[in-house]
Amino acid sequence: MYGRAEPIRMLLNHAGIEFEDVRVDYNDWQEMKKQSDFRDFFEFGQMPVLERNGKFYAQSYAILRMLGKEFGYYPNDPEDMWFVDSTIMAEHDLLEAFWDVTYVFKTDPEHR
Repeated sequence: MYGRAEPIRMLLNHAGIEFEDVRVDYNDWQEMKKQSDFRDFFEFGQMPVLERNGKFYAQSYAILRMLGKEFGYYPNDPEDMWFVDSTIMAEHDLLEAFWDVTYVFKTDPEHR
């Protein structure tokens, strides 16, 4: 399943920007959370994060907007901004609905 980082990957790929795509599995993530410097890299205790020049950026949609602005995908006009943001948030709503359904099927014995 693609997660919250996928729109960021898509933007970077479409813009032709080389990047290191680091994916962390569940067990590694649990170990990372135990590290004393965990919050230095994961400000809100979640992924994805973007690391650039030693600085870490959190929150997937904020990262997406920042990169979108940098690479010419995010407009200056307020109404155009609204359109882009409404599309981003529609994707967010769909992803949340998917996770809710997936969670029910994985945790509710009646749906297993």
